[in-house]
Amino acid sequence: MKKILFGLVLVAAFLVSCSTGPPIQRQRLPLLPRSSPETTTQELEVILSVYNVGKVEVKLLTNELILTTFRKGKGGMRVNLFSDYTRVLIQSYVYDEVKVKLEDFKIYVVTIAAEESVGMATFQLQDGKLFIR
Repeated sequence: MKKILFGLVLVAAFLVSCSTGPPIQRQRLPLLPRSSPETTTQELEVILSVYNVGKVEVKLLTNELILTTFRKGKGGMRVNLFSDYTRVLIQSYVYDEVKVKLEDFKIYVVTIAAEESVGMATFQLQDGKLFIR
């Protein structure tokens, strides 16, 4: 009986010695602001994306339309771009990436197509902001 009691005392002494180590120092977290910072406009805004055809993006800082095909080496994609009801002269087939300069306050209509897939979007740029209709 003395051996069991002695063993329990040793276990208790070990547990007490483990729990009385140096105090744990807690790291102070920085204070978070009460309101979120103002959001900035993204440099590239996706206007249109058609699976297995391509995508149309606008670079707001430079007012450029970026046409990118997903069909590299497969025939590209057909593109039509209209500005205020008149056709904008660009390549009718895009095989890689094409950039087109846009003007503010004009309404643009862009269509991209390949085989049986077609996508169309109407948009306008005003003072660095994009409006999709």
